[in-house]
Amino acid sequence: MSAQSDATYLLVHGTCVAVGPSALLLRGPAGSGKSDLALRLVLDPPSGVSLASAPRLVADDQCRMTREEGKIIVRPPMSIAGLIEVRGLGVIRLPYVAEAELRLIVDLLPRESVERLPTPGKTVALLGANVSCIGLHAFDSSSSIKVLLALATAVGQNYI
Repeated sequence: MSAQSDATYLLVHGTCVAVGPSALLLRGPAGSGKSDLALRLVLDPPSGVSLASAPRLVADDQCRMTREEGKIIVRPPMSIAGLIEVRGLGVIRLPYVAEAELRLIVDLLPRESVERLPTPGKTVALLGANVSCIGLHAFDSSSSIKVLLALATAVGQNYI
């Protein structure tokens, strides 16, 4: 994870999507599918997702994170707020959420590197907090469903 910080925030390379008040961070190298998976979550959410909890973009490419009252809050840098790169189309504007609480980190991996039966409860330390973390391949057709199931588990719900 590439990150820069100062006294007030941490700037993280990744793409963030909010589902209700909770956010998930998609991490991975260039071309790993961060923006593509975010686009599918936002514009083509799996059936069964209620309108109230429909995924919304927080930030693409760069995410500003702060620790506030024990929670990690993610916001878009204002210069790129609402913008997402769509490979083959360019940069487009989408509605976005100004902030959300980070509850899940999704590391995007090559398909052969994804654990078939990962040990549950894996976390990553970020800004002094432990955040649930999973590894997925972004381009699997079920990736958006898996991400939403993992987020629901991270926030203590059966399904979003």
